Amino acid sequence: MASTERIPMTSTLPVESVPPAATDDWSMLFEGLPVGAYRSLPDGRFARVNTALALMLGYATEAQVLADTDDIADDWYMRPGRRAEILAVLDREGSARGLVSEIYHQKTRQRMWVSENAYVIRDAEGRVVYYEGTVEEITERVNTQQALEQRAALLREVTAGVPGMVYRVRVTAEGQLYYEFVSDGVRDLYGVEPEAVLADPLRLRRMQHPDDQQRLLAVLQAHLSNGQPLVLEFRICLDNGTQKWVRLSSSASFADPTGARLYGVILDITAAKQAEQASLESDRRWKFVLECLGDGVWDTDLRTETCALSGPLCDTYDLPVDCNRSSWHAVVALMHPEDRPGLLATRQDHLDGKTPFYTHEQRMRQRDGNWVWVLSRGVVVQRDGDGQPLRMVGTHTDITQRREARALRQQRDRAEAADRTKSELMSRISHELRTPLNAILGFAQLLHMDQRPAGARQHEWAGHMLDSGQVLLGLIDDVLDLTRGQSMQFTLNITPVRLREAFDASWQLLAAQAQLQQVTLRPPVIDERLRVQADMKRLQQVLTNLLSNAIKYNRPGGDIVFEASLSGTEIELRVIDSGRGIAAEYLERAFQPFDRLGAAHGKVPGTGLGLALCKQLVEAMGGTIGLASELGVGSRFTVRLPAPA
Repeated sequence: MASTERIPMTSTLPVESVPPAATDDWSMLFEGLPVGAYRSLPDGRFARVNTALALMLGYATEAQVLADTDDIADDWYMRPGRRAEILAVLDREGSARGLVSEIYHQKTRQRMWVSENAYVIRDAEGRVVYYEGTVEEITERVNTQQALEQRAALLREVTAGVPGMVYRVRVTAEGQLYYEFVSDGVRDLYGVEPEAVLADPLRLRRMQHPDDQQRLLAVLQAHLSNGQPLVLEFRICLDNGTQKWVRLSSSASFADPTGARLYGVILDITAAKQAEQASLESDRRWKFVLECLGDGVWDTDLRTETCALSGPLCDTYDLPVDCNRSSWHAVVALMHPEDRPGLLATRQDHLDGKTPFYTHEQRMRQRDGNWVWVLSRGVVVQRDGDGQPLRMVGTHTDITQRREARALRQQRDRAEAADRTKSELMSRISHELRTPLNAILGFAQLLHMDQRPAGARQHEWAGHMLDSGQVLLGLIDDVLDLTRGQSMQFTLNITPVRLREAFDASWQLLAAQAQLQQVTLRPPVIDERLRVQADMKRLQQVLTNLLSNAIKYNRPGGDIVFEASLSGTEIELRVIDSGRGIAAEYLERAFQPFDRLGAAHGKVPGTGLGLALCKQLVEAMGGTIGLASELGVGSRFTVRLPAPA
């Protein structure tokens, strides 16, 4: 209610600016009103406010309100221009009722909602003298209304996302039915607008299939009588002639003494019904096909646990010829006791929807008392509205000969593998031990036969003996480690290990060999603070093996790169060489014991145990090892071990 001109506010209003009527006999009534009342001037100031309005705004007296309010338009209304809108109405109509506005609480500046009744007072020439009105706080009412609107919007949003139609129905004590809420899903389901259903309670009932109406009426009456939750399937006929199958789920409430309320949802299950009919026809056909192929067919009603078996199964098992009413538990009783728990668990997993099919192998007792191995396969072909399984069908196939043949093959393969491993191990150990031992014995004999004082030649021979002995000792250690790894007998002391320290210790043993081979180690890329969770001794063993291979199989003038970095919760170590590389067909065999990947007849000495031992050590420490290689380019070994927590 702002004017175009602002009049400076003084501490007291001049007497001449207050119309004579301001002091008339209405003052007692004005002060006694239980709601706020005011008189305001066209310039935007209050001329009078009663005690109720002063208290509403947080003041004790009228004088305090008049002193703090300079311009009602700015000090009073939250929305700019609201006073101007109200003045326009008063100028046009002379009065206004129920003007709802959001204003400031003058003391706290908090928001509050009020409802105003106002009218305009004019002089004899029609000029506005002042405005009068009443003010009632309605903050709680507005908040309640807004909350209701928000809940209604939320309800519309939720029900819009529900497939099908959501509804609430009131049923009077006389049995009359009224729809109180219908979601927009009724359009897609019935082809009817929600407003039409609310206006005509029988609109949807008339669309029920004639053959289902009596059944529906009886079931709904029982639902209202016992109050139990209801799930019901029936057909509806649309105005365009289309028929649909729908499923109604309903709950009843009797809290209102004047009648009951039904809450529920109606879903379109036409596609499921059509699939069910097609499935029944398909069942009949595949049963016929399977019986022709020699497989026995079973069909279980899961509600009654009644199992119907085809003729071939009735003949095979100790069951009556008419198996249509056999108990499923009677069939389970024919199963070997050791196989029953597995079958029950596998079957339950499928019934619960955890597996798409049921498959189990078990032993069954035949009529003649012999045990045969049977492959039992099945699938749930029917469920109710809540997803509970109703019917399951499947087959029994005699796999006795297949099982026996498979067992014989497994035994043969295990025996052959064990024999090959034993023969290969013995052959390798015999050969590898014999060579250094012959050198030791030969040089020992030369030292024994030479009667001259010890000199350079004896020193050289002694060196050869020492080298051969070290090779022999290393081979024996590798074989023992490999054996321990295969039997999980490693003794490990897993602690945080400083990676740089482990690498330096390993390279110190190999530096001379690298210099002799003319192989250069590039500056290692290792953060001095990097630690790895490992056994110090075994980690050095792994690094020594990998670096030794990088030297032995490198080219003269080649180089080695060692890198280490943190990757998530793991430390990744990489040993990269510029050697000859490994052919792709050998990569899968890289970590097999005694397999030197085509280098067995080369000039580089070795036993083929190093990489196999590395793999076992790394995995024992909770890590992994991998290999990438390219002929003529080189190889890269990658080890991943846990980082300390």
